[in-house]
Amino acid sequence: MTDERSDLRTTFNQVALLYDQVRPGYPEALFDDVVSLSEITSDGRILEIGCGTGQATVPFARRGYRILCIELGENLATVAQKNLAAYPQVEVRNIAFEDWMTQENAFDLVISATAFHWLDPSIAYKKTAQALTSKGAIALFWNEHVYSDASNGFFEEVQELYQSLAP
Repeated sequence: MTDERSDLRTTFNQVALLYDQVRPGYPEALFDDVVSLSEITSDGRILEIGCGTGQATVPFARRGYRILCIELGENLATVAQKNLAAYPQVEVRNIAFEDWMTQENAFDLVISATAFHWLDPSIAYKKTAQALTSKGAIALFWNEHVYSDASNGFFEEVQELYQSLAP
């Protein structure tokens, strides 16, 4: 992984509280679909890669799943621990997924919300497969910017502002 890519993947950790406040969430139907399509049972175990501040973790925790969250950013992990404190079946570990010692055949579902693309693909896919049970599933999901005529170039202009004010 290049130094620039490594630096970029830690950007959100520098502003963890702000990230927690403004990052768009995910629709509840998404979590219902992941549970249904993965066929995870009520006593299933989930591995979350890159939990951030726990935005995607909470809906699974509310459903009662045991969850191990792997989070690279120390500040993000701290906010996640606070946000998930009401769920004793959730554990947040502050470590890079690539450095985490794989628990083989231990998880019924692996999830990653807007984070999997930051991982080293030469490690991530194999390690994920090793962590899953033989009937396990993986769910990768993220938010997408919607472009339409109604946006009138807004997204492109905002990107220029980001680049000039906060490169």
